[in-house]
Amino acid sequence: MTAAALIALAISAEPSLIRIGRDAQAALTIESRSVPALSSSAGRVGAPRLTAEGKYAADYFPPDDGQPCVAIVAAVAGGEIAWIAIPIWGEGDAVVKTRPGGSISVDISGQTFGPVVADEHGQAVVPVVVPPGVQEARHGKRTIPIHVPPARTVHLVLGEAARRADVAQTVALYVIAVTAQGAPRSGAAIRLRSTRGRLSAVQERGPGLSEASLALTPAAAGVVRITAALEDAPRLPAEAALTLEEKPPEPIEPSPAPEPVAVLSERRPPDPVDAAASSASRNWPSIAVSAKAGFLSNFSGFSAPLAGLEAAVRSDHFGPKLALSIEVDYGRHDQSEAVATGVVGQSRTDLMLVHVSAAWRRDFSDRDLFWVAAGPSAAAYWTTVGVVGGTERRAFAMAPGFQAAFGAEHKLGLATPFLEARAGWVASPGSPILTGPLRTFSLLAGVRLETR
Repeated sequence: MTAAALIALAISAEPSLIRIGRDAQAALTIESRSVPALSSSAGRVGAPRLTAEGKYAADYFPPDDGQPCVAIVAAVAGGEIAWIAIPIWGEGDAVVKTRPGGSISVDISGQTFGPVVADEHGQAVVPVVVPPGVQEARHGKRTIPIHVPPARTVHLVLGEAARRADVAQTVALYVIAVTAQGAPRSGAAIRLRSTRGRLSAVQERGPGLSEASLALTPAAAGVVRITAALEDAPRLPAEAALTLEEKPPEPIEPSPAPEPVAVLSERRPPDPVDAAASSASRNWPSIAVSAKAGFLSNFSGFSAPLAGLEAAVRSDHFGPKLALSIEVDYGRHDQSEAVATGVVGQSRTDLMLVHVSAAWRRDFSDRDLFWVAAGPSAAAYWTTVGVVGGTERRAFAMAPGFQAAFGAEHKLGLATPFLEARAGWVASPGSPILTGPLRTFSLLAGVRLETR
């Protein structure tokens, strides 16, 4: 058993590890002066039951997928936290090559699995029970890879909160990090995010346990989502949610209950807690301003360097990451050619493009994101044609169009560099100098500043 506890709060489990197929659940014992709030990084925890003065019991149930992992179970009460890591031995397959029809066994952590008879191709699939963090089995001196997906090794726990949207408050955030085997992990780099409020710096309190705080000001009711991710495992974050209500819930009258069930005054035990979800989302709009530069071409003789400025409003209030933006780009095309003996013709086109886009954005790592966007465009042409040393003709025209873009970015603190590709179509401007539609392809690079 591995535990970290403050005075007056402690947690233990029996059995201290779970083997899939043999152990259906674990019995938790919590020493606490008040009803603890329980949570788990994997599987679920039942509601606590009072068994004696200062002692509670609860049931822990492992995940249904049968995969090896470490369940981090935490208890919070009276401004204190205690936690325990429960290794879960899961199911896996060791694929072994041997002679056709051969009998083979494999060893994992001192246990032997098999024998299994190989098929006509000499392949044997040996079902095994795998401890968390183990990626290979052994057959004699041979090592055999086991197909086990990575598991989350971080858990985020909220301290006590008012759960009211109309009051300012500071909520304690506890982040627990363990190794793949379940040992406390010290010095882990942790990244915290919240959809609302101001986060403090993360401070390590002890082996495996770090703490931060979230300062909330009075605001509209809603759900505040906080995520914690390890820097070396950004795709496996832990998430916690805090629901803020406009008015405090109506008090619940306590009902008499025979011992050993606890009778609560104003707080009742939480319902069973499922494992935390693994993706973060932002509920409130943010503002982003981008500067970009690149090159535009229609692959038929019209090309121009581009410089642009974009302003965008982003939100995932309706579910996916959405953005609405307006962008202004400027490019200039110069051309000269001999039109007769000793006569050189020249032209200049100043092009301004205005794009209004709706975009859908998607994270594919903690710092990397891609997006697709589309919307209407408008083009303005200022054109001058003539011959060197001769008269010139000038014309101005505008035309509507449409564009679609694809891009990717990598977050680096306040500044976010990105690359973008855009395809566009602009109708014929109806100018006496320029005729015909303009079909373009642009490549741009830029940097973005955003409010969060």
